Amino acid sequence: SSYSLYASSSNVNLAGLFEGIKDSTNINGLVEIEGSGIDIVSAIGNAHIALANTSLNGYQIDSLRINAPFSEGLIKPTAFALVNGATLQTRGDIDVSKQQKQFELTGDVQNLDVQRFASLQGINQTYTSLNYTINASGTAVEDAFGQLTIDIPQSVINGDTLALHQLYLDLNAPDADAKRELRLTSTPFDLNVRGDLNTTSISTLLTHWKTYFKPLFETEITL
Repeated sequence: SSYSLYASSSNVNLAGLFEGIKDSTNINGLVEIEGSGIDIVSAIGNAHIALANTSLNGYQIDSLRINAPFSEGLIKPTAFALVNGATLQTRGDIDVSKQQKQFELTGDVQNLDVQRFASLQGINQTYTSLNYTINASGTAVEDAFGQLTIDIPQSVINGDTLALHQLYLDLNAPDADAKRELRLTSTPFDLNVRGDLNTTSISTLLTHWKTYFKPLFETEITL
């Protein structure tokens, strides 16, 4: 069976409708989905999302375009965004056709105002550009494993250009004892955590350590 869906919005205010959206919003965009087949493993088609002149939680989205053709469990998304003066481009390869799902995403961000996006009040005005790669596999979110690599070729603080920074995050697959290791390597600090880890416990740990990581991140940016 084939299908076609089209939806558009103009000046929609989502404030109060969803948790986490407190400020007045202004959503202008459209969603288009065309294809055949309901099961993602057999479906063939394309999904497209576009936003323009949109404000959401303090972010000004001048342009957002996401295109995701899908065919029998293979999805190849591409995206472009212009948000608060920063540009983002990304592309990916997602394979959900097998029990072991695979996910790969690469892209870059240009002219990112770090203080504004990350709400870091302890640093001077900082603009940065970065390249990133994400690779992940797993049968479900809970047992997923993979790597995140971020290269920051340059940052500009008060007009001064800083040297290359790198950040590497790795979560391995469970070993014979069902133990896992989370490794974080960056310019100012390294972190290793080993134990009964899954994505839920890691999220809890990061929330708990947020106040500790924030000044270290500020150091990373200003080194």
